Amino acid sequence: MEYEFLKDPVTGIKKASFSFEHQVVGHWLESELSQNSSMLQHVLEALDLLQKGKAKEKKILGKEFTLTISAEDIIVQSNASIYTNGGIPEELAEDVQNFDEQGVAYCGLEDFSVMLKSWAKFN
Repeated sequence: MEYEFLKDPVTGIKKASFSFEHQVVGHWLESELSQNSSMLQHVLEALDLLQKGKAKEKKILGKEFTLTISAEDIIVQSNASIYTNGGIPEELAEDVQNFDEQGVAYCGLEDFSVMLKSWAKFN
């Protein structure tokens, strides 16, 4: 997983830039954790429990994304792609499919843990 954390020198806004297949992780960091230190701490604690084998899976629902952590990997998925109620008009089906493909990212637990700890130090 390739990423870079940036801070806008004018506004001070922190950004997370990720490779294409992990862009959703960057959006998740920015929207769910950037201004919410308690959520960041909650995710770090959940990671610790899973890495110590004290839990099998943890789902953390955010405003825009849901994080699912298991003993092997993590999934970051946009809530819109999870909770879309069927009945999508045929002319929009391809656009929704493309959104779904971009609205989810998978990565290994260890890589995610290293990245998240780096983000916590950056913040």
